[in-house]
Parts: sequence; C-alpha cells; structure tokens
Amino acid sequence: PAMALIALAGLPAAAAMAGLTTFAQTATGEDRLGAVFGLLVSAQAATSLLGMVSAGVLGERFGIVPTLCLHAAGLITAGLLVVVTSRGGSRAETL
Repeated sequence: PAMALIALAGLPAAAAMAGLTTFAQTATGEDRLGAVFGLLVSAQAATSLLGMVSAGVLGERFGIVPTLCLHAAGLITAGLLVVVTSRGGSRAETL
C-alpha cells in the first residue's frame, strides 16, 4: 500500500509545488522575488532535513510501510489543498 500511495501522491505533490511557485510569483513584487524564492528554498531544505530525521525515527519505531503511508498521505493532503484553494481564482489580485 505504501508504494501505491507514494505513486498516487506524485500528481498532487507536483500540483502543490506548481501552485506554491505560481502563487509566489504572482503575489510578490519583482523587487522582492529573489528574497521570497530564497526563503522558500531554505524552508524546503529545512523541512526536507526534518523529514529525513522524522522518517528515521518513525521508521525505526513503527516500520517503513506505515512511515511511507504517512508520507504519502501528507503529500496527497498538500496537493488537494492546492486544488481546493485554487478553484476560487487567483488570490494574488486581492493582496
């Protein structure tokens, strides 16, 4: 089940990253775009590190399959949040 969930999570995960990148580009002025992307990349690196540490701890305690299922569920949730929130149009116009 873990591998199927990871494969299924690929599309929503890609949607989440595309949505985040698009939102950052449309909601940020050109003078701050570099700083915003620097912050986003730094946050992604920090959360990746946290995820690796968490995966090691959770994998040791609960096993790899439940840990991968938890990871896939998180990716699916993130992707679905982007899809649901983007249906109302661009929020960048209101910022």
